[in-house]
Amino acid sequence: MRVLALATSYPKDPHDSTAPFVRSISRGLAAHGAEVDVLLPHHPDLSWNGTDPPIRIHTFRYLPGNSAGHHLWGYAGALK
Repeated sequence: MRVLALATSYPKDPHDSTAPFVRSISRGLAAHGAEVDVLLPHHPDLSWNGTDPPIRIHTFRYLPGNSAGHHLWGYAGALK
């Protein structure tokens, strides 16, 4: 089974407390044999570099380029 999780945030590293439930649910699904991809907004501090084994991380920017912080709508930015 393949699963695509859509999220507004994800822990930026293994010790971050941002949205730990997204990581926990994704890892639980993977432990039951699912191939899990998580799609979330780009954040400059995200340290996963495309993978949080066995989870694959995919990021996107709301606007092209760096756009002076406009891509930080998730991660407690309250999706302004």
